[in-house]
Amino acid sequence: MPSNPDIDALVACGRRMAQELSVSPVPEEELRSKIKEILFERDYLEAFHKGIITLEELRNVLLGHMSDLVLRCAGAEQPKERVKEDVTLNHEIEVALLGKR
Repeated sequence: MPSNPDIDALVACGRRMAQELSVSPVPEEELRSKIKEILFERDYLEAFHKGIITLEELRNVLLGHMSDLVLRCAGAEQPKERVKEDVTLNHEIEVALLGKR
């Protein structure tokens, strides 16, 4: 049986991302809503569970959308490459995506 992602941990990753980029954090409900939209409404989590995309691809999709949201809410236009290269954040997101069984 597939695991459920740890949404709280993913929200924490989004807040840490804002800290790493030195911008204000996104309101928690807005961040939570974006995470759920990507995983469930756009069916990326289902695609991962069916083997259509890899964990790395799922992480990158979510990371891209989260960083866009963080930067948009902060009114910033910093390069996202800084976020994509954060190995620790990438690992934390993957662990949270594998989540709770």
